[in-house]
Amino acid sequence: MAAPSLNIAVTEKRFGVGAPLFADFNLSIEPGTVVALLGPSGIGKSSLLRMVAGIDRAFSGSIAIDAVAAAQAPAPGFVFQDARLLPWLTALENVRLANRDLDQAGAENLLSQVGLAGRGGDFPHQLSGGMQRRVSLARALAANPGLLVLDEPFVSLDAALAAEMRTLLAETIDARRPTVLLVTHNVEDGVRLADRIILLAGRPAQIAADVALDTPRSERNEAVLDAYRARLMA
Repeated sequence: MAAPSLNIAVTEKRFGVGAPLFADFNLSIEPGTVVALLGPSGIGKSSLLRMVAGIDRAFSGSIAIDAVAAAQAPAPGFVFQDARLLPWLTALENVRLANRDLDQAGAENLLSQVGLAGRGGDFPHQLSGGMQRRVSLARALAANPGLLVLDEPFVSLDAALAAEMRTLLAETIDARRPTVLLVTHNVEDGVRLADRIILLAGRPAQIAADVALDTPRSERNEAVLDAYRARLMA
């Protein structure tokens, strides 16, 4: 599936009384681009992902995926803060659950791509936390390899495992070139994975900074990463 464009034009999104979560919020994302949304907890990052995924339709304005309203467009591949695997299904069955048209060979191929060749018959309790995250990434790719939305996918991982998962995700992105919307509170996720970082602030949330990361992911040495970190922390 080809990577789509994403156009967000939210006139208003609110929960109850008080200031809206979003008002006159506009963001356009080119096909095949990795955009990271950074901002404090509660600012609305996860809510925006649910609107993009067509799960939350209670807002005014429009969100279009390749000019099709998000609620009518194919659902994106969604990677959540935790693996959310069904414990009574094997890894292979969890992957196929996201796409009923995917045969066993296709699911095994996806598991192999995320480093789980030969583990398709294992149940979630037989897999480490990192392996479960890999299954969740394979499941997202099964659902929609052209558009991925990731909601704090490394938030509960220790530093070593988070670094391992960032590397896996970077390799997957470089191989497949999907459009990616990544929500995170961690600058490190942004500087290592994104082509563009959007900093959100305020209530209603507004774009406080829009930073392009021009150096390809594979060429970002520590000097480049330090320069990006400093720019974002300024």
